[in-house]
Amino acid sequence: MDSKPTYQELEIQIAELKQYKENCQLNSSIKNDDIYHSLIDNMSEGFAHCQMIYENNKPIDFIYLEVNQVFEKLTGLKNIVGERVSEVIPNHRMENPELFHLYSRVLQTGISERIETFVEALGIWFSISVYSSQKNQFLVIFDNITKRKQSDEALRISEQEFRTLAENAPDIIFRFDRLFRHTYVNAAVEKATGIPKQTFLGKNHRDLGMPEELVLFFQKQIRKVFESGQEIEFSFTFPTPTGDHYYESRYVPEYNKDGTVGHVMGITRDVTETKLTVKALKESEARFKQLIKNSFDMIVLMDSNGIQHFASESCEKILGFKQEELIGISVIDKMIHPEDQELTKIGFLDMIENKANGGTQYRHLHKNGSWVYLEAYGNNQLDNPEIKSIVLNVRDVTERKHAVQIIKENEIKLRELNATKDKLFSIIAHDLRSPFNGILGFSRLLIDNLKDFELAECEEYLGIINSSAKSTLILLDNLLNWAKSQTGRITFKPQEIILASIINETIELSKTVAIGKNILLAHNQSGDIEVCADRDMLKIILRNLISNAIKFTKPGGNISVLSKKKQSRVEIAISDNGIGMSEETINKLFKVETNRTTMGTENEIGSGLGLILCKELVEIQGGKIWVESELGKGSNFIFTIPISETNHSKMKTANSYER
Repeated sequence: MDSKPTYQELEIQIAELKQYKENCQLNSSIKNDDIYHSLIDNMSEGFAHCQMIYENNKPIDFIYLEVNQVFEKLTGLKNIVGERVSEVIPNHRMENPELFHLYSRVLQTGISERIETFVEALGIWFSISVYSSQKNQFLVIFDNITKRKQSDEALRISEQEFRTLAENAPDIIFRFDRLFRHTYVNAAVEKATGIPKQTFLGKNHRDLGMPEELVLFFQKQIRKVFESGQEIEFSFTFPTPTGDHYYESRYVPEYNKDGTVGHVMGITRDVTETKLTVKALKESEARFKQLIKNSFDMIVLMDSNGIQHFASESCEKILGFKQEELIGISVIDKMIHPEDQELTKIGFLDMIENKANGGTQYRHLHKNGSWVYLEAYGNNQLDNPEIKSIVLNVRDVTERKHAVQIIKENEIKLRELNATKDKLFSIIAHDLRSPFNGILGFSRLLIDNLKDFELAECEEYLGIINSSAKSTLILLDNLLNWAKSQTGRITFKPQEIILASIINETIELSKTVAIGKNILLAHNQSGDIEVCADRDMLKIILRNLISNAIKFTKPGGNISVLSKKKQSRVEIAISDNGIGMSEETINKLFKVETNRTTMGTENEIGSGLGLILCKELVEIQGGKIWVESELGKGSNFIFTIPISETNHSKMKTANSYER
């Protein structure tokens, strides 16, 4: 979602600028000129007024006639009024010919246009709108969209990596919706079925003409995952162009943001070769030995007591043990991970008592001391006079386990990235824009009615504008610091600080708002306390928590800031007797993906970013933050920071005297 002003809104802004400038020129009025420049300087976008230079009726350069402060901030270019762009940004015309064509085209047609482009010399992506103001002159309004472009590229790369992994996997990968339709299949499906993968998309098994028995079987497995939310494993036989094939599948739930299962992902491996190997064992022991000798999987024979009396040569490749090292031992008791022993024993006993065949997964000890994930398919051949054993076909599935885990982790990262992106765009689109609308609205009201308003009315509207500007500045500070913390660019500079002074300083800055709501704001501290903290971070934390308390405390309420020592840390609590919170609301605090802003007791608005930023900054300093609250009775936000080394030494000395 693009949170920047729309093209139509930019055209309106340009038209307003043009009208103001024409008024300034026609009336020669200092007042209108001030208004014009005030409007330009208070824009949230960069602005430039330029004049095109022609040679032989061809545009070759342009001069900056006027720029605003945001222009300098976004581009880093200063003192350029009156300068040619060729002097300010050498090779600009050659590196960005599309911009020169755009400016020339707008001057020729008089039709405003918009473009997104990367300026190589500045290393910045810009969203640029151009308007023809008068002959050979044009206005440019632009914004820096580099972060948005970088976020889009990071998301694209992450999605591409996932698709590359899936499309090159030898196993078949499906994704199903609740109507059992295929929403994704990888390239391996065509090799297995002979059906182009595009044919699967949007269709269920019945639509693809599969036998009704298989249709019902697959739908049953998919339904299990949707209903239970748990992954399942199963095996089945499937007709292919080369005959019946045996498959083993794992179906995994994919969750929506609300916690419901949105899709089911299936990973299916063709285990036909393994099944045929087991079948070949029954026909000839000699043939069996030859097959297992060259098998990538490990073949194991056990007696009814679980004692291993044969292991194929693959055991050394998979487990690091030589064949003789695994003979004559109880594998379940000595080689399988303690957490997996019980389930493995249950499966083994089931094969013995019920002559059942089946598969299981467990962790087996490697000779180097690590654990290897194995998938074993067992076949009870105790009654077969030629074999008289439980036959196990064992496969190393460690990489597959890791691949599934990577897919899950990538999905979590993608959800977090989307939540962060949505939060950022929401703040820019709504919370940051709303105060500017108020400022522009009331300033327009003053401009249009300045001669008619009494001084008191002007003071009232100016006060509202000032309040909106302060709120916007706080939001911008929070947004900037949060963005720095998310990109790892925030600098932590701990120093010894007198805690009382910084708390009192923050309270003084917040008193005006508190007095406006008739709220008593007090500070209580047990003794002199020095802390080791980053001064700026601590001020941001205190400011946000106190502002949050004021926001949700009714007029006439009380807010207190209490700080006390606790061993090597200081615990600071901001308590109010405001409206409080439910348990559900508390659980959503400090999380980007679930945090939502709430109106204050006097309809104060916020971005919901302050508490998230507080958590980031507290944890950077090695502290913790939590909240205790009861709906209708108030809230108590508590955080800890390390005590200074000097103070900590004094505490230890005092404690030794007390003993």
